[in-house]
Amino acid sequence: MLDQREKALEQAFAHDEEVLFLMLSHRNKLFGRWAADLMHYKEEIAEHYIRSIVDMTGKPPHGPLTPNDAIILRVVTDLSNAGLAMDNARARGMLARFEEEAEAKFGASLGKQA
Repeated sequence: MLDQREKALEQAFAHDEEVLFLMLSHRNKLFGRWAADLMHYKEEIAEHYIRSIVDMTGKPPHGPLTPNDAIILRVVTDLSNAGLAMDNARARGMLARFEEEAEAKFGASLGKQA
């Protein structure tokens, strides 16, 4: 009986980790699309850029940055290189907004096993 409970807990943990990854991937997709739109990227270029932001999901950043800080730094740098003024606080606010949207979409699945 203990083995069954342990297995169920492991499955629930794995499920929650998968849902969290999907939620963060969705958040990063929304954030990447927002940045691509600001830079007026179209079609394939926009999709490539968005994919590069989504691909940062779950990857540890180099150095002392948190994963969120790494994504924000990347987008702020890209926007700056495109000649657009963007500060970290505004980018962080947009990332938080997109996280709320992603949580609304995927959050109900956390704690529930498929």
